Amino acid sequence: MVRFHLRSDTMKRIPNVLKRIGRLLEQGYPLDISLIFIKQYVPKQIEHSLDVVLAHLKEGYTIHESFSLIKVPKSTLLFLYFYEKQGDISQGFIQAGTYLEQQMKFKHQFLKLISYPLILISFCLFLLGFMYQFVLPNFKSYFLTTQSSSIYSELLLQGVYYLPYTLPLIFISLLVVFGFYYIKLKAKSAYDLALHFISVPILGMFLQTLITYFFSLQLGRLLCAGMSIKQSLQQFEQQNYYSLFQLEGINLMNGLREGYTLPDLIRVSPLYLKELGFVLENGSKTGYLATDLIQYSEILYLELEYLIQKYLKRIQPVAFLVVGGFVFLLFLLTLMPIYEMMNNV
Repeated sequence: MVRFHLRSDTMKRIPNVLKRIGRLLEQGYPLDISLIFIKQYVPKQIEHSLDVVLAHLKEGYTIHESFSLIKVPKSTLLFLYFYEKQGDISQGFIQAGTYLEQQMKFKHQFLKLISYPLILISFCLFLLGFMYQFVLPNFKSYFLTTQSSSIYSELLLQGVYYLPYTLPLIFISLLVVFGFYYIKLKAKSAYDLALHFISVPILGMFLQTLITYFFSLQLGRLLCAGMSIKQSLQQFEQQNYYSLFQLEGINLMNGLREGYTLPDLIRVSPLYLKELGFVLENGSKTGYLATDLIQYSEILYLELEYLIQKYLKRIQPVAFLVVGGFVFLLFLLTLMPIYEMMNNV
């Protein structure tokens, strides 16, 4: 199968395209007619990609397989896969578009938050280079001539002098460390990777919430479609888009075969929030398991939005603190030698 790559600027239009397809399907349009209709109102590259999808649908590929040929994000394909299994593909397109739209929104917010601090840091580095090139040599020649510099000025000037050599060394060292770390992580399975990142503060909380959201939403939707818990977990096992959910489907199925209940298996798993075990147990007792899981996933979605907004707002103050420290360093580099010179007059 030939994969059709979309440019990054074109990808920004994909969430709306997916939601429009879903709304047309809700109104009773067949999928092929919906795609042909949408083609009239999209850029050329998306039009060509929809042609690829249409061609493969006619060849007998499933919906999620056909859309995988145009390199949409895996999260989108996962939504299409599960909702196709549930028989509610219109909601699959709408939910996939909504989730992808939120992803792009948070990415844009993150880039916007760090762009101004990065410009300030770049300007500070320019000033540091200017000082190293023009100001520092004059200070050094003055102190060598007068032999009147203090130990603090000497250390400061020496530090600035060797800074252009130490910064690249630090940068290369960090690259080497991250390179070894990446190689080490690449050798781990998706399950071990998830456990590793869950142990990281803040990131672990976000990752647990995200995994629990996906699991509870898709399990609830599958149960709503009339599948049993075992049949639903088999759908997790059979999908090929996220190996973590595939492995987890296998693990949970093995646990059920050994006689454990799903709430017990979820409670002992470090992947999920502890509340999920209670939701599963309570839903099994009341008979509203499917709707309870869907309602719980909606709560988690709002929680994810809150967590992302919360920590995005903390990025810029931290970045400005770093910039402020850098500006203070430049101030010291300029002021201390001048103060020494004034004392020697």
